[in-house]
Amino acid sequence: MSGQVIFPTHAEVDFDPAVAVPGRGLSAEEWETARAAQRCIVGAVDRALSDAPVDGDVPIVAYGGVGALLCHHLLDVEINRTQGQPHGSGGCRFTFDRNLNSTPTDWRAI
Repeated sequence: MSGQVIFPTHAEVDFDPAVAVPGRGLSAEEWETARAAQRCIVGAVDRALSDAPVDGDVPIVAYGGVGALLCHHLLDVEINRTQGQPHGSGGCRFTFDRNLNSTPTDWRAI
């Protein structure tokens, strides 16, 4: 298992309504809720970290929305718009401890 999370490319995601009502689907096709996506992301990250060597850092590369949902989990807060990348064009990163129970750093430009 690579830990990779893949979202359909055919669906145009409207993130604002999805985070306003995390139990609502992320698109007009209702293909996934924000909560379901978050569970998938956290599980994939946990598996990737479990499979990785114990020593050293493990890079996890994903879309900003994936990172935002992971941040919400790490902070133990309800899904909303507050944890997205601060830079509209992307290209940001954050760090967190392997135990998935730590507070992540703030987003930083790469």
